Amino acid sequence: YGKRLDALLKDVDESFALDAEAQELVLRMTDEFVSRVTRRAVEYAKHRKSATLEAVDLQLCLERHWGMTVPGLPTSRRPGAQPRAY
Repeated sequence: YGKRLDALLKDVDESFALDAEAQELVLRMTDEFVSRVTRRAVEYAKHRKSATLEAVDLQLCLERHWGMTVPGLPTSRRPGAQPRAY
């Protein structure tokens, strides 16, 4: 993942480099975020009585818990609705 992080950073600003400690921190944060989203999205799938995690479960989780939307997926938020804080 180090090369991918370096490439992402170069896309943002070519003059910056990522040191080893910062790279490790970004990877840990990414792993934790993905784990949290996945665990919560699985609960949405279970609520639908499904054993399959679908993109809509992830989208709903991201919207409700982090106020994020994924381009290309329909949003379930009402206009003006605020994300819930957890």
